[in-house]
Amino acid sequence: MKPNSGALLIDKPKDWTSFDVIRSLKKAFYESGSTKKTLPKFGHCGTLDPFATGLLVVLVNDGLRFAKYFLNSEKSYRGQILFGKTTASLDLTTPYSDQTGTVPDSLECIQKEARWFCEGNYFQIPPMYSAKKVDGKRMYELARKGQTIEQAAILKKIHEFEIQEYAEARSQFSVTCESGTYVRTLAADLAARLRTVAVLEELRRTRSGQFNLSNALPLQEVLDGVPTGIDHLKCFIPLNDLVSNFDRLEVPSAVKSRIQNGVQSDIPNLIQEAKLTHAKELKSTLVLTHENELVAMLKTDEPNQWKIDWVIVSTLG
Repeated sequence: MKPNSGALLIDKPKDWTSFDVIRSLKKAFYESGSTKKTLPKFGHCGTLDPFATGLLVVLVNDGLRFAKYFLNSEKSYRGQILFGKTTASLDLTTPYSDQTGTVPDSLECIQKEARWFCEGNYFQIPPMYSAKKVDGKRMYELARKGQTIEQAAILKKIHEFEIQEYAEARSQFSVTCESGTYVRTLAADLAARLRTVAVLEELRRTRSGQFNLSNALPLQEVLDGVPTGIDHLKCFIPLNDLVSNFDRLEVPSAVKSRIQNGVQSDIPNLIQEAKLTHAKELKSTLVLTHENELVAMLKTDEPNQWKIDWVIVSTLG
C-alpha cells in the first residue's frame, strides 16, 4: 500500500473550486520536498460549487480506489434562501436578473411546500450555470455566452428538506438529498411553488455519505500540516476506516492468494459458507480481508452474483 492512503476531510473555503483544493494540496507537497514520482495522487468525491463552503472529501493514493463507492452517496447541506430576487446562476456569483414584490407569507407556507419535495416525484432540470458537460463544453461556459441548452428533467430523491427560520424574505434551511442534486435549483423550484423567485445566498455541505463536516479541518490547517505528515491530522481517514461501513468477510490464506490472482471460482463457496447468500441487509459491496489485510472488494449487481471488483494488499489497523 502506498503511504498516506486514505481520505482527507476538508472544510472548503468560499470562492475555491474543488480542483483549486487539489492543486493547493499538490503545491504544498511539492514545497515540502515531494517529487513528481513521490507526489501523492488526489481526487475528490463530489464537486462543491465555488460559492459553497463545507465538506469536501479528498481521496489520497490507494484511497482513490474507493471513489466509485462514495461518489453517489447522499449529501446534506444547510443554507439560506432569499425570496423575491433571483440571478441567472441562481446564486450570488452573477448579478440580480429578476425581482418581484411577492414573497412567502409565512414560515408555515414555506414548510408546507418544502415537504412536497420529499413526498412527491421531484424532477429537476440542471441549471445552465453548472459544470455539467454538453458536447465537451461546460454548461457555464455556454451560459456566459448567452446560450441556453434544453435539458431533460431528472428524477431526484429529496430525503429531508426542513425550513427552520423565515424573516425579512430570507429562510434558513437544511436538506439531505440524492447525489447530483442542485440545491440552487431546488431553492428556485421551491420559490416557484410559492409563486415567486429566489436566489441561494449561502450553502454549506455538512455531510457526504458516511463522512461528516464535524470531522473536517479548514483547508489552511490541512496545508500547514503537510510538512509533518497528513496521516497525523485528525481529518485524515486511513484506508481501514474507509471500509468500516462495508460488510466484511474473512478469507483463508489459500483463498486469499487465488483471489489476488483474479480467480473467481472460490467466491460462491465463500458466500455460502458465511451464510450471506440470502442476507437482506447485505449491501452490493463486500470487503474481503485476511488477518487484517484488505484483500479485495467484491461487487454484485444481481442477488448472489458476486464478482471481484479489484484487489489490493494493505495492512488494516
